[in-house]
Formats: sequence, structure tokens, C-alpha cells
Amino acid sequence: MPHAIKGIDFKYRFPKLQFPDVGDFDVLAYRPEENQWLTAECKYNQPAFCLKDTRRLRDRIFGGGNELGQLRKIERRRDFLAENADTLRTLLGWPAPADKPFSVTELYVSKDMHFWLRFPPYEVPTRFVQIDTLDAWLRFAAAPLGIVDADLVDLGASPTCPATMLGECD
Repeated sequence: MPHAIKGIDFKYRFPKLQFPDVGDFDVLAYRPEENQWLTAECKYNQPAFCLKDTRRLRDRIFGGGNELGQLRKIERRRDFLAENADTLRTLLGWPAPADKPFSVTELYVSKDMHFWLRFPPYEVPTRFVQIDTLDAWLRFAAAPLGIVDADLVDLGASPTCPATMLGECD
């Protein structure tokens, strides 16, 4: 993507605008010719040493019990981006979009892929990608699953492995 920035927290970077505290975007990228945005949440979660640790890790990501989970925070950033895309684009000095519908692709990039990242316990628009395969995912996901005008749309790529187009995934 021609326009990208890492580690930006709009609340602290532009305090006079009084943005809500939704945390930082680990990666925020934009392709104006498609009006396509990409967000990436990069996480290094401690590896699980037993089955109980695996459950705790799943709950930390997806939520469980009283815990909201990391995906709830990602959802808040997604909503913030959808509501403020034009303002954010202007603040960053990025060009106006083509006359195409606004779309967002969310990535959750981690060191390890667990079963429940390939098969989430509930439907999420976030795509889970192992860091070792991120480059391939970005190259093959020319038309990734994303959110277009607030609706989840399958734009062509597999949600967890774009290499399925090459027959390389399970």
C-alpha cells in the first residue's frame, strides 16, 4: 500500500481534536485508488505450556467470562476508523479516495497460529495471519475479505490462508 504508518495513536498525536481513546493502530495503511484501508494488530502472545494456558490465551484474544478480549479493542478501532476515515486521511496528508466504497481489512498478526485462530469461536471480520506468512498473505490477498460499507464481504481470499489459491493450506 502506498500510504502506511506504524504505531499511531490519534488521541495522543492530535490531542486538540479530542478523539476517544481506542488505543494505537500498530499498522494503518491506505490505498486511495480502491478506498481500501488495512489495519494490523501485531501481538506476541506467550506460548501455551498446557491445555489450561491454551484456554486462557483463547479467552485473552476472543474474550471469556468478564474479560472482553483483544478483539473487542480491535472492534473499537474499526468503528473509530469507519467514523473518522476522512478526517484521519486528511490529518495524515493522504490523498482523497477514488469514488469507490470504503473498505477495511483487519489483520491480527501473531507468531503462532492456534486452532481457534483458524476457526474462531464466533464470526469476526479480522483475518489471522502468522508473521512468517504475512508477506505471502499480502501478496496473494489482492482482494482480501474485508468490510465494505459496514458489511462483511468476501472479496476473494481465504480468511486465514491466501495460499489456498495455490493448494498449500489444509
